[in-house]
Amino acid sequence: MRSIEMSARTVEDAVAAACEALGVDRDDLNVSYEVLEFPARKLFKTIPAKVRVKVEEPEDTTPETPAEAPVEAAPAPVEETPAPAAA
Repeated sequence: MRSIEMSARTVEDAVAAACEALGVDRDDLNVSYEVLEFPARKLFKTIPAKVRVKVEEPEDTTPETPAEAPVEAAPAPVEETPAPAAA
């Protein structure tokens, strides 16, 4: 799982910037975000929004392919000679 914290003027801008930094689209199913601080306006100061965006990496369910093992040669077929017929 990858995550990043980002600040911007609005929550939407912070989420968009974080998604761009992670290289994902906001609409992906594996993307979620948490608002850490909402933007606030103080007397002469604006406090930006702060969000944490997480990307769940899908687990790779394919097993690793082992290195190719040497192939054993099949035993040579044994030829049987027919037994002499008893007269």
